[in-house]
Amino acid sequence: MSQNIFCSSCGSRLEAGDKFCPGCGGAVQGTTAHEITEKPGVQTPKRSTIKPFYLLLIAAVIIVPLVIYAVKSTGIFLLKDTPGISKLQSTDLFAKESKRGNTAGNIVNGGTAAQLDDWIYYGNFHDEAGFYEAGFYKIKTDGSGRTKLSSDKPYFINVVGDWIYYCTKNEKGIYRIKTDGSGRTRFLEEEACCVSVSGDWIYYSNLDDSRRIYKVRTDGSELTRLNDDKSYGINVVNDWVYYDSDGINKIRTDGSERARLIEDHPICINVVDDWVYYINKDDGDKIYKIKTDGSERSRINNDHSWFINVKDDWIYYSNSDDEHFLYKIRTDGSARSRLIDIYSDDIQIIEDWIYFHVNMFRIKTDGSDFQPVF
Repeated sequence: MSQNIFCSSCGSRLEAGDKFCPGCGGAVQGTTAHEITEKPGVQTPKRSTIKPFYLLLIAAVIIVPLVIYAVKSTGIFLLKDTPGISKLQSTDLFAKESKRGNTAGNIVNGGTAAQLDDWIYYGNFHDEAGFYEAGFYKIKTDGSGRTKLSSDKPYFINVVGDWIYYCTKNEKGIYRIKTDGSGRTRFLEEEACCVSVSGDWIYYSNLDDSRRIYKVRTDGSELTRLNDDKSYGINVVNDWVYYDSDGINKIRTDGSERARLIEDHPICINVVDDWVYYINKDDGDKIYKIKTDGSERSRINNDHSWFINVKDDWIYYSNSDDEHFLYKIRTDGSARSRLIDIYSDDIQIIEDWIYFHVNMFRIKTDGSDFQPVF
């Protein structure tokens, strides 16, 4: 009979004098190994002949392809050598968000202002000799560099990369122009409303086809009709399009899974996170909210409201009960307050600024720093 020593952690056979287990790498001490007496005719475990290196190699061969498959199927990649980005991002979601031309809240209020990086693109619809001239402008977020891009009076402004997609007053179609003001062309001939760019697609309500929802790629290809409803107030959020058609409805961006959330008659639908905010025409223009699954409907205020725009935990709106002055209220119905005693419409929110009265004025979201925009 002879004494055999085995690792108490993994069971690998140890040779006399081993300080570390060849199987698991654990330190071999008097209390970390146990002895088995080898008897004639009784088979004892043999020392593993597979080295740790080969075990790791085998594991890598099996695991790495699985990891690559999972990464590709979920669209997650490590973005290298990109300033400011040092974590895993979903390429699908990242691409979609980085190509969103404007917020849903701005679009349903006319989309007369949008932002990309340090530039704000906006329309000024008012002429005043010697002071300001109507047109399509851009200005830096710090108020410098004001530049006129064209004489258009733009609606539904969407800025994506080097291009701006928009509609213009008194001219039919969807137009596009470079962010430097060059290359203005009519992109589509249809009369469009609620134009929204999300990812590589442009979504819009086609007034030439009874306001049905259409989509087309930003290169002009794959023009597709999504529904048969007369559609207003389009919000494109993730893979859904929310809209008003005798109630609040939603449909997948591929045209499938149409569903009705509620039969209220809404105005200015704003979809933010899991909530849909809207003005309820069936209850005296009060502001309501409902979950995107159709549950938890509730009223937020008692004012006759107009032009709502939701950002973060606040709803900004024009109060028809108070001469259409600019108000705000929290999404839970608290902290209602008046921001300024000036007629407000077409409410646009860019960072912490509210642009209104078709962009003649702007004011901070806390009610400070009111100023004209020209």
